[in-house]
Amino acid sequence: MTDIVDTIEAPPRDEAPAEPIVTEGFCDYMVVFADEAEAYSVLYDSATDDEGNVTLTAKFTAVDMIGTIYEPAPDPVPEDYVPVAYPGYHANVRNIGPAPKLDAFVVPVLPVTPLRVWA
Repeated sequence: MTDIVDTIEAPPRDEAPAEPIVTEGFCDYMVVFADEAEAYSVLYDSATDDEGNVTLTAKFTAVDMIGTIYEPAPDPVPEDYVPVAYPGYHANVRNIGPAPKLDAFVVPVLPVTPLRVWA
């Protein structure tokens, strides 16, 4: 059986992004990228050794890669329910101090009840 997933239309990227959340000296960002490749290129540096092993190093204090996020399912879930994906590839980033390089990727509207947050 093939899974079918609907996608919600993405908000325009030129909207003013939400501000990072500042907690105990950290700046927390909820970011969204076009795809996984863009997320890794923005959030990590990579290096390849002589044997071809790739090492990723986060460019920020902490990175939590989330990936695709889906709208919550109705309760009860109907038999013909099709999951609906929010657009993009999502991550949470925590940094000591502001990270202006992330401003272009901050979700336009912060969720009221985020699916994952920093503890």
